[in-house]
Amino acid sequence: REAFMQEHDSFRRIMLQEPRGYPCQNVDIIFPPTKAEPSAAFSYIIGENAKVYPSMSGHNTICVATALLETGLVPMQEPRTEFVLEAPT
Repeated sequence: REAFMQEHDSFRRIMLQEPRGYPCQNVDIIFPPTKAEPSAAFSYIIGENAKVYPSMSGHNTICVATALLETGLVPMQEPRTEFVLEAPT
């Protein structure tokens, strides 16, 4: 998270500021899991306007899980799909 904030903040700005952005909009950036949580399917970073990178957000976690399932990056299994996400915290 810290490295992304320092080295790649331009991505957050491109996604969230005019003409694409909106003041209350967030961006969730998905990565492979880190060594800190090898059992995770993916890790993610949350970006908000004003160079804010929150350490946790339930809303953004739901968005990331939905995107991973809907795109097939995490396969759905009946009757319930369970997987681990590595949050920025």
